[in-house]
Amino acid sequence: MAYRRSPPKTDRIPERYSKRRPTIRQTWEKYINFQPKFSNRTTSVSVDPLNPLNPLNPLNPLNPLNPLNPLNPLNPLNPLNPLNPLNPLNPLNPLNPLNPLNPLKSMQTILGIDVGASGVKGALVDLQHGKLHGERFRVPTPQPATPAALSSAFAEVVAFFNYKNVVGCGFPAIVKNGVAQSAANIDKQWIGTNIEETFGHACGVRVCATNDADAAGIAEMRFGAGKGEQGLVFLITIGTGLGTALFYKGMLVPNTELGHLIWKNNKPAEAHCSSGARERLKISRTDWAKRFNAYLLHLERLFSPDLFILGGGESKYFDSYKTLLTPQARVVPAQLLNNAGIIGAAAFAAENASAL
Repeated sequence: MAYRRSPPKTDRIPERYSKRRPTIRQTWEKYINFQPKFSNRTTSVSVDPLNPLNPLNPLNPLNPLNPLNPLNPLNPLNPLNPLNPLNPLNPLNPLNPLNPLNPLKSMQTILGIDVGASGVKGALVDLQHGKLHGERFRVPTPQPATPAALSSAFAEVVAFFNYKNVVGCGFPAIVKNGVAQSAANIDKQWIGTNIEETFGHACGVRVCATNDADAAGIAEMRFGAGKGEQGLVFLITIGTGLGTALFYKGMLVPNTELGHLIWKNNKPAEAHCSSGARERLKISRTDWAKRFNAYLLHLERLFSPDLFILGGGESKYFDSYKTLLTPQARVVPAQLLNNAGIIGAAAFAAENASAL
């Protein structure tokens, strides 16, 4: 009888039986805890390209290639992007110093025009240093000084300088929002007329208008005798009439027009002690100074100012009559003299052009 030979005994286990098959749970945990080789993060990151946390996902805000990433060089919002409108190096940026349209560059020199009862004078003004940039140009004020006639004179001054930017204008009237509310030494047709629109239409440029004495005061407070003064300051322009500008802590109180205070014989003060009154009455400068001193004392009783600044034509002769002025407040001549109205008009335009 033949017997089948039994297989030899051995401790070796076939390879197919050496490992247990992983359970479904083990397989799932291995998948969700997969760590890419390029990742040093301790938490798992899905390789799903649509996952916003995937560094390679173009929509990931941290991806430099994401168009919305502020650090993307092609992103217009990237501060370093030359095409960013806010980038100072952007040639189209209005604030780029090399851009000819830079308002800060163009606003360094502005045409200021002082409209007076006897003449319309203007000059380019260097606002960085507060002085004229070249010579003045003057034309006589037409008589009567109607809106049409005065606009022609104004346009002639603008045309002389071949100027196309905003123009500052000091005007002999109460001025509110560019509209004349009075007409002391010009034609009464100006009352209710928009100065800025009338002059702007005549010369083809934008115009910023303010009271002429206020313009002179702005100049003296920014660049002249009132610079740095923090008290109550009066500027008085002494010319054909009397113009006044009042400042407190450097801030303008507009349209004071205290030259029109009712004085003797029920007439305005400027009819009694202006330079025009001195010439009309043919009195000496000493007699005129006594009249003017009474006016200063009256203002001092009303306002108790810390400083009087005297401008206009009579300021050139301040040394000849300063000993006759007796207010307790300091009295000094304007440093910018007859140029104050022009410089102040230009400064006013620079400060208010953005509102046009």
